[in-house]
Amino acid sequence: MTDFNIDEFLNEPFPLFPEPLPLPVEDVVQLIQRLDQLTIEMNTLNIKLELETLKRQRLRRSLKQSNSEILALKQALTQQNYDNIALREQMAMLSNTVFSKLACLTQRPIYV
Repeated sequence: MTDFNIDEFLNEPFPLFPEPLPLPVEDVVQLIQRLDQLTIEMNTLNIKLELETLKRQRLRRSLKQSNSEILALKQALTQQNYDNIALREQMAMLSNTVFSKLACLTQRPIYV
């Protein structure tokens, strides 16, 4: 067995991690352009997502406002229905009173 010499290993012409090969200028330019395009696409996508989020928030606010208005109108309608029922009952009582008084008047003899 031979002795292992770390100095020889470190001075080898082919190290463990070779230096990357230099890219041609055209490839670098193409990569930069592609990165720029990806950045533009990402920014566009982010803007679209923000717009959709804003639209949904507005729609939610509109729906909440509509629901609260509908609830208020429903409560007012319910109150109106109760008031109408009370008025009908009062009208029925007054009609009965008027008819009973008319009946009493028609049953009495009229002296001329």
